[in-house]
Amino acid sequence: MRVNMDKKKLNETLALAYQNHQKNNLDIAKNLYEKILNKYPDHFETLFLLGTLLSKLKNSDRGKKLLQKASQINPNNVKVFNNLGTAHKELNEFEESINCYKKAVQIDSNYRIAKNNLIETYELYAQALFKKNLHKKALDCIKKGPGLIRFTEKNFEII
Repeated sequence: MRVNMDKKKLNETLALAYQNHQKNNLDIAKNLYEKILNKYPDHFETLFLLGTLLSKLKNSDRGKKLLQKASQINPNNVKVFNNLGTAHKELNEFEESINCYKKAVQIDSNYRIAKNNLIETYELYAQALFKKNLHKKALDCIKKGPGLIRFTEKNFEII
């Protein structure tokens, strides 16, 4: 069932959802975001916020799908790619996570959160590879991890 919602009501509902999200009333926020998406399934801000919230609630698969949709709508939003990387990381999809964090850093080389997440994910990925006895691949991953990534003004390079 589609909810009849005009732009004013959309903005009011989004503001209320965001307030609840900030106050950690996550179930209320989730329901309000869902209400918006019922009427506006391509609403970027709602896709981003609900995707982020669901990832926080450990519903990373659905959160990931919403963030992927948000990234298609706004492919230059650093926070979308950072949060999408986090959703992938929660699902142990380390290569996809690394790619998302790299994309975030490419969009904004000053976004420290994505840089830190990238380094952390290389470490986690290396640990997971070692556990699977994929030592060469794990060592390659470590080479790309902490202290071995050089960030330039607009990009990064592996040392």
